[in-house]
Amino acid sequence: MKFNKKIGFTSTVPIEIIFAAGKIPVDLNNYFVTSPDREELLYEAEKKGLPRTVCSWIKGIYSLFQLPFEKIIFVEGGDCSNTTALREVAEYEGIDFISFHYPLKQDSQLCLKSIENLAQAFDVKMTSVREVYNRLKGIRSNLRIIDRAGYERTGLINSSEIFEFLIGATDFNSNIDEFEARLEDLIHKIDTSVYKEKKFLRIGLCGVPPIFQDLFDYLEKLGAYVVYNEIPIEFAMLEGDQIEDSYSIYTYPYGIFARIKKIKQEIKRRQIDGIIHYVQSFCYRNIENIVLKKEIEKPVLTFEGDSTFLLSPRDKLRLENFVEMLK
Repeated sequence: MKFNKKIGFTSTVPIEIIFAAGKIPVDLNNYFVTSPDREELLYEAEKKGLPRTVCSWIKGIYSLFQLPFEKIIFVEGGDCSNTTALREVAEYEGIDFISFHYPLKQDSQLCLKSIENLAQAFDVKMTSVREVYNRLKGIRSNLRIIDRAGYERTGLINSSEIFEFLIGATDFNSNIDEFEARLEDLIHKIDTSVYKEKKFLRIGLCGVPPIFQDLFDYLEKLGAYVVYNEIPIEFAMLEGDQIEDSYSIYTYPYGIFARIKKIKQEIKRRQIDGIIHYVQSFCYRNIENIVLKKEIEKPVLTFEGDSTFLLSPRDKLRLENFVEMLK
Protein backbone atom coordinates (compact mmCIF):
# COMPACT_ATOMS: atom_id res chain seq x y z
CA MET A 1 0.00 0.00 0.00
CA LYS A 2 1.29 3.48 -0.89
CA PHE A 3 0.98 6.14 1.79
CA ASN A 4 1.16 9.32 -0.24
CA LYS A 5 0.57 12.30 2.06
CA LYS A 6 -0.54 10.08 4.94
CA ILE A 7 0.13 11.31 8.48
CA GLY A 8 0.32 8.68 11.18
CA PHE A 9 -0.37 9.48 14.82
CA THR A 10 0.08 7.57 18.07
CA SER A 11 -3.01 8.80 19.91
CA THR A 12 -5.96 11.10 19.31
CA VAL A 13 -4.95 14.46 17.85
CA PRO A 14 -6.92 17.33 16.27
CA ILE A 15 -7.40 15.57 12.94
CA GLU A 16 -9.11 18.69 11.60
CA ILE A 17 -5.61 20.09 11.10
CA ILE A 18 -4.48 17.10 9.05
CA PHE A 19 -7.53 17.25 6.80
CA ALA A 20 -7.19 21.04 6.46
CA ALA A 21 -3.58 20.54 5.32
CA GLY A 22 -4.77 18.27 2.51
CA LYS A 23 -3.23 15.24 4.21
CA ILE A 24 -4.74 11.89 5.18
CA PRO A 25 -4.83 10.97 8.90
CA VAL A 26 -4.04 7.40 9.97
CA ASP A 27 -4.55 6.32 13.57
CA LEU A 28 -1.66 3.90 14.02
CA ASN A 29 -3.48 2.08 16.84
CA ASN A 30 -6.44 1.27 14.59
CA TYR A 31 -4.19 0.37 11.67
CA PHE A 32 -2.21 -2.03 13.83
CA VAL A 33 -5.11 -3.81 15.53
CA THR A 34 -7.07 -4.31 12.30
CA SER A 35 -4.06 -5.41 10.25
CA PRO A 36 -4.12 -9.05 9.07
CA ASP A 37 -0.40 -9.05 9.92
CA ARG A 38 -0.77 -7.83 13.51
CA GLU A 39 0.87 -10.90 15.09
CA GLU A 40 3.81 -10.52 12.72
CA LEU A 41 4.09 -6.83 13.63
CA LEU A 42 4.47 -7.75 17.30
CA TYR A 43 7.04 -10.42 16.47
CA GLU A 44 9.06 -8.00 14.34
CA ALA A 45 9.12 -5.38 17.12
CA GLU A 46 10.53 -7.85 19.65
CA LYS A 47 12.94 -9.21 17.05
CA LYS A 48 14.30 -5.68 16.59
CA GLY A 49 14.82 -5.25 20.32
CA LEU A 50 11.66 -3.90 21.96
CA PRO A 51 11.23 -5.52 25.38
CA ARG A 52 8.57 -8.14 25.94
CA THR A 53 7.40 -5.99 28.86
CA VAL A 54 6.20 -3.17 26.60
CA CYS A 55 2.53 -3.01 25.71
CA SER A 56 1.44 -4.47 22.39
CA TRP A 57 0.23 -1.10 21.09
CA ILE A 58 3.73 0.40 21.38
CA LYS A 59 5.25 -2.64 19.66
CA GLY A 60 2.66 -2.58 16.91
CA ILE A 61 3.15 1.13 16.27
CA TYR A 62 6.93 0.72 16.20
CA SER A 63 6.65 -1.90 13.47
CA LEU A 64 4.55 0.50 11.39
CA PHE A 65 7.53 2.86 11.12
CA GLN A 66 8.52 0.78 8.09
CA LEU A 67 5.57 2.19 6.14
CA PRO A 68 6.22 5.39 4.13
CA PHE A 69 4.26 7.95 6.12
CA GLU A 70 5.01 11.56 5.34
CA LYS A 71 5.17 12.33 9.05
CA ILE A 72 4.22 10.74 12.36
CA ILE A 73 2.70 12.76 15.20
CA PHE A 74 3.74 11.53 18.64
CA VAL A 75 1.35 12.50 21.43
CA GLU A 76 3.75 12.91 24.34
CA GLY A 77 1.74 15.08 26.70
CA GLY A 78 -1.48 13.48 27.96
CA ASP A 79 -0.85 9.96 26.75
CA CYS A 80 1.41 6.95 27.27
CA SER A 81 4.77 7.78 28.85
CA ASN A 82 6.41 5.17 26.62
CA THR A 83 5.56 7.31 23.60
CA THR A 84 8.43 9.67 24.46
CA ALA A 85 10.94 6.82 24.26
CA LEU A 86 9.26 5.61 21.08
CA ARG A 87 9.65 9.09 19.58
CA GLU A 88 13.36 9.04 20.49
CA VAL A 89 13.78 5.75 18.63
CA ALA A 90 11.89 7.19 15.66
CA GLU A 91 14.14 10.25 15.67
CA TYR A 92 17.22 8.01 15.74
CA GLU A 93 15.86 5.99 12.82
CA GLY A 94 15.27 9.12 10.74
CA ILE A 95 11.47 9.31 10.95
CA ASP A 96 10.04 12.75 10.18
CA PHE A 97 7.97 13.53 13.27
CA ILE A 98 6.02 16.16 15.18
CA SER A 99 5.45 16.11 18.95
CA PHE A 100 2.02 17.11 20.28
CA HIS A 101 1.25 17.92 23.90
CA TYR A 102 -2.12 18.33 25.56
CA PRO A 103 -2.06 20.89 28.41
CA LEU A 104 -1.83 19.67 31.98
CA LYS A 105 -5.38 20.71 32.81
CA GLN A 106 -8.74 20.97 31.07
CA ASP A 107 -8.58 24.56 29.90
CA SER A 108 -9.93 25.51 26.47
CA GLN A 109 -7.51 28.41 25.96
CA LEU A 110 -4.48 26.32 26.85
CA CYS A 111 -5.80 23.61 24.56
CA LEU A 112 -6.27 26.14 21.78
CA LYS A 113 -2.59 27.06 22.07
CA SER A 114 -1.59 23.42 21.56
CA ILE A 115 -3.92 23.18 18.56
CA GLU A 116 -2.50 26.39 17.07
CA ASN A 117 1.04 25.08 17.48
CA LEU A 118 0.15 21.90 15.59
CA ALA A 119 -1.61 23.91 12.87
CA GLN A 120 1.50 26.04 12.51
CA ALA A 121 3.61 22.90 12.09
CA PHE A 122 1.44 22.00 9.08
CA ASP A 123 1.34 25.62 7.83
CA VAL A 124 -2.44 25.68 8.16
CA LYS A 125 -4.58 28.66 9.18
CA MET A 126 -7.04 28.23 12.04
CA THR A 127 -9.87 29.45 9.81
CA SER A 128 -9.35 26.34 7.65
CA VAL A 129 -9.15 24.13 10.73
CA ARG A 130 -12.45 25.50 12.04
CA GLU A 131 -14.08 24.91 8.65
CA VAL A 132 -13.16 21.22 8.83
CA TYR A 133 -14.36 21.08 12.45
CA ASN A 134 -17.74 22.43 11.34
CA ARG A 135 -17.82 19.91 8.48
CA LEU A 136 -17.33 17.09 10.99
CA LYS A 137 -20.07 18.33 13.34
CA GLY A 138 -22.79 16.60 11.32
CA ILE A 139 -20.94 13.28 11.37
CA ARG A 140 -20.33 13.55 15.09
CA SER A 141 -24.03 14.31 15.57
CA ASN A 142 -24.79 11.02 13.82
CA LEU A 143 -22.28 9.25 16.05
CA ARG A 144 -24.27 10.51 19.03
CA ILE A 145 -27.36 8.91 17.49
CA ILE A 146 -25.80 5.45 17.29
CA ASP A 147 -24.27 5.80 20.75
CA ARG A 148 -27.71 6.74 22.13
CA ALA A 149 -29.28 3.77 20.35
CA GLY A 150 -26.94 1.54 22.32
CA TYR A 151 -28.40 2.52 25.68
CA GLU A 152 -31.94 3.55 24.68
CA ARG A 153 -32.71 0.78 22.14
CA THR A 154 -30.36 -1.83 23.53
CA GLY A 155 -29.87 -4.84 21.29
CA LEU A 156 -31.26 -3.25 18.12
CA ILE A 157 -27.77 -3.31 16.57
CA ASN A 158 -24.64 -5.17 17.61
CA SER A 159 -22.62 -3.35 20.24
CA SER A 160 -19.49 -4.13 18.19
CA GLU A 161 -20.85 -1.93 15.37
CA ILE A 162 -21.20 1.04 17.71
CA PHE A 163 -17.69 0.49 19.06
CA GLU A 164 -16.19 0.27 15.56
CA PHE A 165 -17.73 3.57 14.45
CA LEU A 166 -16.75 5.41 17.63
CA ILE A 167 -13.17 4.18 17.55
CA GLY A 168 -13.02 4.81 13.80
CA ALA A 169 -13.77 8.48 14.40
CA THR A 170 -10.18 9.06 15.51
CA ASP A 171 -9.27 9.33 11.82
CA PHE A 172 -12.66 8.77 10.10
CA ASN A 173 -11.04 5.72 8.53
CA SER A 174 -8.90 8.16 6.54
CA ASN A 175 -11.87 9.13 4.33
CA ILE A 176 -14.59 11.47 5.62
CA ASP A 177 -17.07 10.86 2.81
CA GLU A 178 -16.89 7.05 2.95
CA PHE A 179 -17.14 7.07 6.75
CA GLU A 180 -20.16 9.36 6.62
CA ALA A 181 -21.92 7.18 4.01
CA ARG A 182 -21.41 4.00 6.06
CA LEU A 183 -22.61 5.76 9.19
CA GLU A 184 -25.75 7.00 7.44
CA ASP A 185 -26.48 3.43 6.31
CA LEU A 186 -26.36 2.28 9.93
CA ILE A 187 -28.61 5.12 11.06
CA HIS A 188 -31.10 4.19 8.31
CA LYS A 189 -31.05 0.65 9.67
CA ILE A 190 -31.79 1.99 13.16
CA ASP A 191 -34.58 4.27 11.91
CA THR A 192 -36.32 1.58 9.85
CA SER A 193 -36.01 -1.35 12.25
CA VAL A 194 -38.82 -2.35 14.56
CA TYR A 195 -37.45 -2.34 18.08
CA LYS A 196 -38.51 -5.08 20.41
CA GLU A 197 -37.13 -4.57 23.88
CA LYS A 198 -34.64 -7.23 24.89
CA LYS A 199 -33.41 -8.04 28.38
CA PHE A 200 -29.67 -7.44 28.62
CA LEU A 201 -27.37 -6.70 31.50
CA ARG A 202 -26.03 -3.22 30.86
CA ILE A 203 -22.24 -3.06 30.82
CA GLY A 204 -19.92 -0.07 30.87
CA LEU A 205 -16.57 -0.71 29.21
CA CYS A 206 -13.95 1.59 30.69
CA GLY A 207 -10.23 1.94 30.10
CA VAL A 208 -8.21 1.84 26.90
CA PRO A 209 -9.94 0.17 23.93
CA PRO A 210 -9.61 -3.62 24.26
CA ILE A 211 -7.30 -5.63 22.05
CA PHE A 212 -9.80 -8.52 21.92
CA GLN A 213 -11.74 -8.68 18.64
CA ASP A 214 -14.53 -10.93 19.97
CA LEU A 215 -15.28 -9.30 23.34
CA PHE A 216 -18.54 -7.56 22.39
CA ASP A 217 -20.06 -10.53 20.58
CA TYR A 218 -19.17 -12.89 23.42
CA LEU A 219 -20.76 -10.61 26.01
CA GLU A 220 -23.95 -10.53 23.95
CA LYS A 221 -24.00 -14.33 23.88
CA LEU A 222 -23.93 -14.18 27.67
CA GLY A 223 -26.86 -11.74 27.75
CA ALA A 224 -24.78 -8.63 28.44
CA TYR A 225 -24.56 -5.55 26.20
CA VAL A 226 -21.98 -2.77 26.25
CA VAL A 227 -24.02 0.43 26.56
CA TYR A 228 -21.02 2.63 27.33
CA ASN A 229 -17.65 2.71 25.53
CA GLU A 230 -15.80 5.20 27.70
CA ILE A 231 -12.64 5.98 25.74
CA PRO A 232 -14.00 5.52 22.18
CA ILE A 233 -16.74 8.05 23.04
CA GLU A 234 -14.04 10.44 24.24
CA PHE A 235 -12.01 9.85 21.06
CA ALA A 236 -15.05 10.69 18.92
CA MET A 237 -15.27 14.26 20.28
CA LEU A 238 -19.05 14.32 20.66
CA GLU A 239 -19.15 17.40 22.88
CA GLY A 240 -18.26 21.06 22.44
CA ASP A 241 -19.15 23.94 20.12
CA GLN A 242 -15.61 24.95 19.15
CA ILE A 243 -12.56 22.83 18.48
CA GLU A 244 -10.77 24.04 21.61
CA ASP A 245 -13.83 23.11 23.70
CA SER A 246 -14.05 19.59 22.29
CA TYR A 247 -10.39 18.80 22.84
CA SER A 248 -10.41 20.19 26.39
CA ILE A 249 -13.67 18.44 27.40
CA TYR A 250 -12.06 15.21 26.12
CA THR A 251 -11.05 13.47 29.36
CA TYR A 252 -8.43 10.89 28.29
CA PRO A 253 -5.33 13.16 28.47
CA TYR A 254 -6.28 14.79 31.77
CA GLY A 255 -6.01 11.99 34.32
CA ILE A 256 -8.18 9.58 36.23
CA PHE A 257 -10.21 12.16 38.20
CA ALA A 258 -11.61 13.85 35.09
CA ARG A 259 -12.45 10.41 33.74
CA ILE A 260 -14.15 9.18 36.92
CA LYS A 261 -16.36 12.27 37.06
CA LYS A 262 -17.58 11.53 33.52
CA ILE A 263 -17.93 7.77 34.17
CA LYS A 264 -20.19 8.42 37.17
CA GLN A 265 -22.43 10.65 35.07
CA GLU A 266 -22.70 8.00 32.37
CA ILE A 267 -23.42 5.19 34.83
CA LYS A 268 -26.50 7.11 35.94
CA ARG A 269 -27.55 8.18 32.43
CA ARG A 270 -27.16 4.70 30.92
CA GLN A 271 -28.40 2.73 33.95
CA ILE A 272 -25.31 0.57 34.00
CA ASP A 273 -25.30 -2.68 36.00
CA GLY A 274 -21.56 -3.34 36.04
CA ILE A 275 -18.22 -2.05 34.76
CA ILE A 276 -15.54 -3.94 32.88
CA HIS A 277 -12.31 -2.01 33.30
CA TYR A 278 -10.05 -3.12 30.48
CA VAL A 279 -6.33 -2.73 31.14
CA GLN A 280 -3.50 -3.48 28.70
CA SER A 281 -0.53 -5.42 30.03
CA PHE A 282 2.46 -3.23 30.90
CA CYS A 283 0.45 0.01 30.59
CA TYR A 284 0.99 2.61 33.31
CA ARG A 285 -2.76 3.31 33.37
CA ASN A 286 -3.23 -0.05 35.10
CA ILE A 287 -2.22 1.72 38.32
CA GLU A 288 -5.34 3.91 38.04
CA ASN A 289 -7.44 0.79 38.54
CA ILE A 290 -6.90 1.24 42.30
CA VAL A 291 -8.73 4.58 42.26
CA LEU A 292 -11.42 3.53 39.81
CA LYS A 293 -12.48 0.45 41.78
CA LYS A 294 -12.78 2.48 44.99
CA GLU A 295 -14.67 5.37 43.39
CA ILE A 296 -17.18 3.48 41.23
CA GLU A 297 -20.21 2.27 43.18
CA LYS A 298 -20.91 -0.60 40.81
CA PRO A 299 -19.30 -4.04 40.51
CA VAL A 300 -16.03 -3.72 38.58
CA LEU A 301 -14.25 -6.51 36.71
CA THR A 302 -10.62 -5.67 35.95
CA PHE A 303 -9.95 -7.41 32.65
CA GLU A 304 -6.43 -7.56 31.22
CA GLY A 305 -5.22 -8.20 27.69
CA ASP A 306 -1.72 -8.62 26.31
CA SER A 307 -0.81 -9.78 22.80
CA THR A 308 -3.59 -12.19 21.85
CA PHE A 309 -6.46 -10.84 19.81
CA LEU A 310 -9.13 -13.38 20.77
CA LEU A 311 -10.51 -14.30 24.18
CA SER A 312 -8.90 -17.31 25.83
CA PRO A 313 -10.94 -19.97 27.68
CA ARG A 314 -9.86 -18.35 30.94
CA ASP A 315 -10.98 -14.92 29.70
CA LYS A 316 -14.37 -16.33 28.75
CA LEU A 317 -14.76 -17.99 32.14
CA ARG A 318 -14.05 -14.71 33.94
CA LEU A 319 -16.65 -12.92 31.82
CA GLU A 320 -19.18 -15.68 32.45
CA ASN A 321 -18.64 -15.48 36.21
CA PHE A 322 -18.97 -11.68 36.18
CA VAL A 323 -22.23 -11.79 34.21
CA GLU A 324 -23.62 -14.47 36.50
CA MET A 325 -22.73 -12.39 39.53
CA LEU A 326 -24.60 -9.39 38.09
CA LYS A 327 -27.80 -11.35 37.41
